[in-house]
Amino acid sequence: MKTFLLLIHCLIISTFLKAETTFISFQVENPQAKEIEMRVLTEEGYDLYIVKLDDKNEVSTALELEKNTFVDIQHNEQTFKMFLRPGDMLTVYFSSLSIASSLSYNIKELGAENNQLLADYFAEFSGGEDYLYEEAHLPFVINHHIFNKAKNSSVENYFPWINEQKDSLNKIIEHWQHIAVIDEEVVHFLLEDLKYNFESQKISYLIINQQKIKNNIDWIVEKNNITQEEKYFSDEALKHPSYQNYLMGYAHLLYMMSHTSHPDIGTEYYDLINFNIPGTSKYFALTSLLENNYLYNDNIELAKNKLSHFKKECTVPKYTEKINEMYSDLLIDLPDAIAPDFEVSTEEGKTFHLSKYKGKVVYISFWAHWCKPCIDGFQKSVELRKDLEKIGIVLLNVNLDKEDSLWKKALSEYNIYGTNVMSTNLETVKKLYALYSIPAYFIIDKNGKFAYLSDDENRDIMQEFKNLVNQ
Repeated sequence: MKTFLLLIHCLIISTFLKAETTFISFQVENPQAKEIEMRVLTEEGYDLYIVKLDDKNEVSTALELEKNTFVDIQHNEQTFKMFLRPGDMLTVYFSSLSIASSLSYNIKELGAENNQLLADYFAEFSGGEDYLYEEAHLPFVINHHIFNKAKNSSVENYFPWINEQKDSLNKIIEHWQHIAVIDEEVVHFLLEDLKYNFESQKISYLIINQQKIKNNIDWIVEKNNITQEEKYFSDEALKHPSYQNYLMGYAHLLYMMSHTSHPDIGTEYYDLINFNIPGTSKYFALTSLLENNYLYNDNIELAKNKLSHFKKECTVPKYTEKINEMYSDLLIDLPDAIAPDFEVSTEEGKTFHLSKYKGKVVYISFWAHWCKPCIDGFQKSVELRKDLEKIGIVLLNVNLDKEDSLWKKALSEYNIYGTNVMSTNLETVKKLYALYSIPAYFIIDKNGKFAYLSDDENRDIMQEFKNLVNQ
C-alpha cells in the first residue's frame, strides 16, 4: 500500500512539473517593424524570444511553460504585458501605430479573458511619451497624462482627479471579474499596480511642482495622506515594476522633505534611503542608487563615502555581488576600503576564508603555474619573505589555476615560501580584485582593509611592514 501511494505521489509531482505548450498568434496592422520580442519573466530575470512577421504580417509561436507567468511583448518600441498559462491558445491583434489603443484578443480562446483585462486596464493611460525624473540618477517614471495634469492643476483639483482615475481602473477590474473567470494572479498583479501607481501619482505632483510648493510641501503631504507609512513597503512586491518605481519616487519624496542641501546629493539620498526604507526594499533602492551613479555619473565621492557601509550591511547576496563586480577596480583603490572576502583551499583540501586572518597583516600574492614572472618573484624574494614572516606577516600565496593538479605540480617544483592555497572560485576572485594580469600583490591590514607601502624610492620596506604590524 505504501509503495502504491508513493507511486501516486510521484505521478502527481511529475504531472505538476511537466511543461505544456502555449500557442500565440500575432496579427499586426500597419507594421512598423518585422520583429516581436517576448520577454518571459523568470526567477533570475527573463528569457528572450524573438519572432518575425511573415508577408501577411502574421506570426505564430509556441512556448513550453511549466507554470503561469507574465510576459512583456515589445514591438516598434512599444511594450504591453500578457499573462500566459501552460496550455493557453491566444490570437493577438493590434496596430503597430498604437498598440495600447488597438490591442485585442479572440475572446473565445483559452486565456483571452485574462489578457483582455490587462489590455483594457493599461489602455487607460496609454499614448504619449512618459517623463523621466532623475535627481541623484535615480530614475522615476511619470506617466505623460499624470505629468500634464499635475503641471496644469492646483492641489485642490489634482488629488480628487487621481482618486477618480483610481476608481475608474478599479471598476475595469471588477467588471471583468463579474463577466469572466479571471485568474487570481492577474487580479493581484493589477491591484498591486493600482496601489503603487496611485502612491507614485501623489509623489509626482510634488516633484513636478516642487519649486512652486516648496514652502508648503509638508502640509500637502499630510493633507493628502502621501505615503509615510511602513505598510506600503513589501519585499514580496519587489518583482512588480510599479513597486520598484514607487521606491524611486519615495526616495525623491524623502529628499524633498528633508529640506537639506548636501554637497554630494548621492550621499544624502543614500542616508535617507538607509534610515527610512526597511528590509530588502532598502537594499534594492541603495543598489539602484550606487549602480546608476556609477554608470551615469562616475560619482566617486558616493563610492568613497558609502561602499564600505553597503558591503558590510547589505543582507542580500545578489545586490552585494552586483556592486562588488561593478566597483571592483574602485573598491581596491578607495581609502579605508575593506578587502573582499573569498574562500581558498589548502593542499589537503581544507577550506577557509581570508577573513580568518583578521587581526593580522596579510600579504597576498596571486599567481598561476604558467606565470614565469610569478615564479621568478617567489624565488628571488625567499629571504625577504622569511623576514616578513618573522615579524608576524601572513604570506598568503593564492593560486589561480583551473586545475589543482597544475598547482600542486608547481609547488613540488619550485620553492614557494609561505601559506600556499588555491582559490575555490576563480571567476569571483578575479572580479573582486580586478585581476586583469598577474602577478598581483595586495597588503591587508589588521582591520581587513587594503594597506599600501609608500612610493618613496628610499623607503624601508621592512620598517613599513613593522609599522602595519604595530598599529
